[in-house]
Amino acid sequence: PYADRSKDVDFILAATIKEIQLKLDKSPDQAGYRNLAEAFYLMRRYGASADAYQKAIDLGDKSAKTLAELGESLVLANGGAVMPEALGDFYKALKRNPMEERARFYIALSEAQIGNLKQAVSIWKGIQKDLPPDAPWAAIISRQIEASAKKGGFDPASIKPSDPSEIKNPM
Repeated sequence: PYADRSKDVDFILAATIKEIQLKLDKSPDQAGYRNLAEAFYLMRRYGASADAYQKAIDLGDKSAKTLAELGESLVLANGGAVMPEALGDFYKALKRNPMEERARFYIALSEAQIGNLKQAVSIWKGIQKDLPPDAPWAAIISRQIEASAKKGGFDPASIKPSDPSEIKNPM
């Protein structure tokens, strides 16, 4: 019955997406595309989320947060692999805000994915240093540090945290 479906989160999100899309067809704006991107993200439709973030950027939203969220959506759409396009978005985000946690996290993940485990741990430790201990990212970062150090066979305590200004764009 419709009454039961109206309480289902996926149903509500799908209806919200349809509503936002209708408004954007009439009057495209960056805030609307950000909202659409966030709704697609919540539904785990990461490719569609990335497309909506890109439209928000094309309409003028060049904030570090939006660029980092675009990059994250691209990573998730690619099964967790940090591809060059996403990496470029993360570096653009850092250029606008060197403290952008999401961008720093995924740049570290890209380093880990290509085998630069000590560099990845250094970046993650830098984020860890800048976060309050109860931050949502804290546990995830600790697990990444432990896993990378174990895989690389080194003690993470031997790696110093990197400063965001030390993260160089290789592209």
